[in-house]
Amino acid sequence: MVFALPPASDAQQPGKIPRIGILSGASNSSTPMFEAFREGLRNHGYVEGQNIVLEFRLARGKLDLFPTLAADLVRLNVDVIVTDGGNAAPLAARNATQTIPIVMAVSGQPDKAGLIASFARPGGNVTGLTLLAQELAAKRLQLFKEAAPRARRLSVLLTVANSRTSDYMRLMEVAAPTLGLKLQPVPIEVRSANDLDSAFQWRIGVASVATQTQCPSLKIHVSINRSRRT
Repeated sequence: MVFALPPASDAQQPGKIPRIGILSGASNSSTPMFEAFREGLRNHGYVEGQNIVLEFRLARGKLDLFPTLAADLVRLNVDVIVTDGGNAAPLAARNATQTIPIVMAVSGQPDKAGLIASFARPGGNVTGLTLLAQELAAKRLQLFKEAAPRARRLSVLLTVANSRTSDYMRLMEVAAPTLGLKLQPVPIEVRSANDLDSAFQWRIGVASVATQTQCPSLKIHVSINRSRRT
């Protein structure tokens, strides 16, 4: 995650140290992604604690904290807000400010989420990167079938707060019959990784369980559950 910045010697104003607000669902500020971000800044002459300040506001998997954390960054009057947390983080930031630039480290269908007007003319104060998640929906099913060729049923965990899940499900339902799969959607409400325990518990014993969401806490939880069962 590296953003184009002018050299520090050109960008600095006397007595002013730029501040970057970072709004993320992560639990700490030392993740590999954040370390890569710091490295990118150093490559452009910016060193944290010397000529630039990073203001971290971390939801720690509790996505409902994003609005409060975003409002805090706006009160600090940071120069730019970098978001990491699907669409929930940039939506919270955009709702908190229409003037501070917002850079999405990753997002899904920002046009349908209302973050931008269109890819050609995004408008507003939001920019950044997006995932080709819809285009990969059928490919995920194909990879699952290759890993479990005898599987016939596939449970799809859908986060109800994710506005994109209906689109994902529709695309997967088109591809599933060609692979001999029957899909069973399982709507769940996810505020933190702990909320996933019940969803996994009642699926124990079912032949196949998969996930379809861009929720970071869900991905983490899936990895944890897999490790516990091996």
